[in-house]
This record gives sequence, C-alpha cells and structure tokens, in this order.
Amino acid sequence: AAAAMANNADIFMVMMKSDSKHMTASQKELFKKHRVQLLDVDWDTPPNMKGYKEGGWCGHQDFIRLHVLGMEGYDAVAYYDTDIEFQGDITPVLRCAASGKFLSTNGGVGEPLNVGFFALKPDKRLFQASLNFAKEADFSHDHSWGQMGWKPAGGYFIGGECGQGFWYALFYKSGGLAQKALESVGLASVDAAQIDRCIWNYQTSYMCARDLDCNRVRVHHKPTRHTNGPEECQKLKFRTPKK
Repeated sequence: AAAAMANNADIFMVMMKSDSKHMTASQKELFKKHRVQLLDVDWDTPPNMKGYKEGGWCGHQDFIRLHVLGMEGYDAVAYYDTDIEFQGDITPVLRCAASGKFLSTNGGVGEPLNVGFFALKPDKRLFQASLNFAKEADFSHDHSWGQMGWKPAGGYFIGGECGQGFWYALFYKSGGLAQKALESVGLASVDAAQIDRCIWNYQTSYMCARDLDCNRVRVHHKPTRHTNGPEECQKLKFRTPKK
C-alpha cells in the first residue's frame, strides 16, 4: 500500500540552490530513477529572522522546510524527514490535510511537536505568515518564540530554539505575535490538530500502548538502528519474521 501511494504522489527533496548545484551526475541519476524532484530554494532560514543564532544551531535544517507551506497546486502536502520509512498507506493523512487541517505529532522524548513530519493544504498566506512571525518573534529560553510560552510543556523542550518550538508557537498557540502574523495575511487562525505519533510518526515506544501491534505503524521514524527492547517497533529490515 505504501508503494502504491508513492506511485501516485510527487516526491520532492528540499535543497538550497547553493547545494544542489554541486550534485554529481550519479546523484542526479539516482533522483531520476526514484522520480524525486528538486525543490530548489534560496534560503534555509527566513530573511531578517529575529531569532537567528550563530554556530551549531539546528535552525538551518529545520527552517528550510517552511518552503513546503507554500507549495500551492496540490490538494495536500506532507513533509517527512529523510530517516522516515513508510510502512503503510499514508493517504488518510493527506485526505485529512486536504480538508484544511494542519497536522503534526508530538515527539519521542516528550516534546509537544516533532518537526520531522507535518501535513497541510498548502497556502502561500501561511508561508508568508511564517516569514512575518520569524521577522518579529525572538527566541527566549524562558518564554519560547515571541513570548508565546512553553505550555503544554512545563518549560523548554528539545528543539525548542529551532523548528519544534517555532512551529508549535505559530500553529498551535493563540494570541500574541503568532496571531498578529496570521492576521497580517488575512488568516484568523490555523485549524491545527495532532494525530497519533505511535502510528503516523513512530519515534520509539515512549508513551505508546505496551501491546501496540507494530503492524499498525504506518510511518516509522525512530529508532533508526536495531534495538533489543521487546516492545520496540523496528525498521522493516530489522523485523523478525513471524514463524
């Protein structure tokens, strides 16, 4: 089912133009073989971003995916990290997103949002709202992006200074600079929801049902290596065939 779904979808790799121009002939051939298209972009952090950080900051790998928000022309788009493995049909996610829902999941180490997956009906207004929010909202370890706060988390969570905190503040919080950014493009709010991480963005067995049937997992994210935990669902190549 997962393969059938992929055959009917356009698959893109988001990449900076400054990087894609260095692709080798063999890399381009591999893209062609697997029908992967390039989404060439000019930046990996929004221009004039107030919360930009120097050094080994995770923002570059996170904020490049903002470009997906504005991919109009599709009923729905979904972003997945490159270490994700499809283990089942994901079309229910796309159908739900096409209705206007912004979808994400929580993360595997307690964070309220994992930026390795999200799905939505693309809208250039939402893309522009994210740029406006980035321009106005600074990051604070005490109060997150744009002073929007960390709730429902008790405080800082992993990736909070990068995409995971930014996404949650803009798409799931209300009022403040997030509301201002949305209203600046004519949007009153974002119809945001979260779906079951244990099925649609599996990231270890943390907070999943102890008796979860791993055959129910549609999208496997982590662990990327084999683990010996009896309750852990694995990548397909590490699955033990049932006798």
